[in-house]
Amino acid sequence: MPVQPTGRDAQHAHLSGFFSTLKAFNGATLHAAATNGDRSLSESTFDMIGPDGPIL
Repeated sequence: MPVQPTGRDAQHAHLSGFFSTLKAFNGATLHAAATNGDRSLSESTFDMIGPDGPIL
């Protein structure tokens, strides 16, 4: 199995490739967020239209 690139540049390339396929980004909703010391979490939903329709 080939080794996947890692780091900031690889993440940027991956996300740029994904976002370039979107036909529309209609918004995002933050439903919940919490922190505890050095840990955090969030729950969000995104309203996006991909090349084959809505992304669930």
